[in-house]
Amino acid sequence: MKNRLAPWLAALAGSFLIFLTNGCQDRQKSDGSRSVISLVDDLGHSVSLSAPARRVISLAPSITETLYAIGADSTIAGVTNFCNYPPAALSKTRVGGIIDPNVELIVNLHPDLILMSVEGNRKEDYERFQRLHIPVFVTNPRSIEGVLKSIRDLGLLTGHEHQADSLVARLSAKRAKVDSVTSLSSKPHVLMLVSLHPLVSVTERTFIGRILQEAGGSNIASNALGAYPLLSREEIVARNPEVIICTTDAAKSVEEITNAYPEWKDVQAVRTHHVYLVDADILTRPGPRIIDALDTLAYLLHQ
Repeated sequence: MKNRLAPWLAALAGSFLIFLTNGCQDRQKSDGSRSVISLVDDLGHSVSLSAPARRVISLAPSITETLYAIGADSTIAGVTNFCNYPPAALSKTRVGGIIDPNVELIVNLHPDLILMSVEGNRKEDYERFQRLHIPVFVTNPRSIEGVLKSIRDLGLLTGHEHQADSLVARLSAKRAKVDSVTSLSSKPHVLMLVSLHPLVSVTERTFIGRILQEAGGSNIASNALGAYPLLSREEIVARNPEVIICTTDAAKSVEEITNAYPEWKDVQAVRTHHVYLVDADILTRPGPRIIDALDTLAYLLHQ
């Protein structure tokens, strides 16, 4: 857990100034061929390419997943050590970690575009790539709408607009189906844990918290301070959640959760066996599998 949260917090502490904008421009010649691709990223910076990117460095697992999902995997020249999905991504050249990429290796791969994420990558690396005059596009999806926008953006940058639009349509349809169910269901009180020792939850200030809310859960930590509040054992017993959901980063089994603290035997979720593990990669990565996470949470909360 500590290793996964570190890059998030480091990136947030890097004082990125975020401007969530949707401006984009795709100029075409009279014969229909594209002359310039111009797109504003989630830092508010305009990125221009003379043609769709053909040698892309992905510095975030969610970005790598998106490139594969829209059929742009042939453009990938390098990925991070944490890019493990789909399995084919494991065969791509590794360029280091999320917060410590190998800049020399990246330069030697001659990329025409570097894709970065606010929650994970560092401001210092962004600035280094800028000084090297390599085009950099930064994503910062903070909601499902943001994920869908990111998919479209990557489709435009790599020349896979039609595949991206098709994927967005399929994901939106699946999302609408989930929402139609959760909107008519009761909202159980839920404890979402991203760490078991210590007890760390999430609020709606986080991507995970927003997904939990859309899935129809009433987050018992919603009024806590900060994005990832530290909760006490006594506080959890007092709030008596009906459902406990824990990521696989925080625990390896349901038994590990239910046996973590002796007083939890009196918590309703434990007594009624409504304690669940959810794949951290699916839930924490703002990529195309996030609708699978929404569907999974909705099922666990309303089965």
